[in-house]
Amino acid sequence: GLSMPDTKENQKIWPQSSEQKPGLGFPNAKVVASLSLHTGAVLDAEIGNQHDHEITLFRRLSDSFQKDDIVIGDRGFDSWHDVAALKERGVDTLLRSHARRKRIKPSEALKKLGKGDLLIRSPRPVQRPDHMSLEQWHKLPRSILLRQISFTVEHPGYRPEHITVTTTLTDETDYPLEKIKTMYLRRWQIEVSLRDLKSTMGMEILRCKSPEMILKEIWMNLIGYNALCFLQVKAALREGVNRFRLSFKGSLEVMRSWVERFRNPKES
Repeated sequence: GLSMPDTKENQKIWPQSSEQKPGLGFPNAKVVASLSLHTGAVLDAEIGNQHDHEITLFRRLSDSFQKDDIVIGDRGFDSWHDVAALKERGVDTLLRSHARRKRIKPSEALKKLGKGDLLIRSPRPVQRPDHMSLEQWHKLPRSILLRQISFTVEHPGYRPEHITVTTTLTDETDYPLEKIKTMYLRRWQIEVSLRDLKSTMGMEILRCKSPEMILKEIWMNLIGYNALCFLQVKAALREGVNRFRLSFKGSLEVMRSWVERFRNPKES
């Protein structure tokens, strides 16, 4: 979520919360982005307002996923229809199970692959979602093959967290249980990258007063963020370290210290 100056033009496109009285709130934009788990860079993004659900924005950017990509996300994106549609295009998913998704018991599974690792068959929901046409609905398979994986994560100083994920990565040879768990837990790094983008880059409070300039400001922030990710990746490769061991804030401060030299290249 991003806030911006309270102008009539901005309010028209990105209205403030209905719980706030006019003049006492700020317009709010909502951004859903896909980020690379390898570099942290933003691959694509969709911008909406408070009335746009995250899954709706996700569907708008889903065309950017390519065959053999793996989409890793939290429970907000666990939709049977989207998982099936992506799988039809050769895109796999690894998602934390939605609270409303029925958990399959070992006795109901097609096969028990290991402790907490079940091969299951998930039938197509009875009701067609509003966002799909009847033609699109009939093109979806009657069921999809999934793995339901449950495991416990220990956080020092906190209660253990029990996590259940579902994935279309059903080949246990290429994707053993521990690899699936590691892949999902690495998703936390994306939360850190989003924090860098919003807070460290100062993107959470935008400054422009017109919708046209707000969009430019958002995209310029994304471009600047990606440029710094690119430099971090180059530095990490040169030094033989993991890119995420480099401080984004520290890297940004170094870049800012060079601003004057960039402005006066002849003097440097």
